[in-house]
Amino acid sequence: PGRAEICNGVDDNCDGKVDDPEICPDCTQRSSGVSLFAFCVRARDWSTAQANCESLGGSLAVPQDEDELAFVVATIAEIGQSDEWWIGANDLTTEDVWVDVDETPLAYLPWVEGNPNGGDAENCAILWQGAGGRWKDRECAVERPSVCRLP
Repeated sequence: PGRAEICNGVDDNCDGKVDDPEICPDCTQRSSGVSLFAFCVRARDWSTAQANCESLGGSLAVPQDEDELAFVVATIAEIGQSDEWWIGANDLTTEDVWVDVDETPLAYLPWVEGNPNGGDAENCAILWQGAGGRWKDRECAVERPSVCRLP
């Protein structure tokens, strides 16, 4: 107690709230020059992360190519909250058919070797900074920060 909150993913002031919303912004917007993204540091499950992106006017992002992936990974490294971030790729409707949140089939699927590997239990994708932004499938109920694509 008595310490200041410094927006680092830790409850520095011991008030029971990590990165107090009154002090620390949840989402930081960044432009790649082509697309606008919001990097939202509050951990949420996949569905709640998507709802949060929708409240910002967007949806969970899915990097479209290596350049966009590199931009997202560099921004995540700068923010530094987590190694795993929710993106919009999922196979919730049909197992092993990975689509965007609007059900558009995905052509660019930069998986970590051996992934997706979760079967029916892991239907949502995270971007894993530790593997250069490659993707892993995860249980959708896991809470992670998220990347939104904004209009």
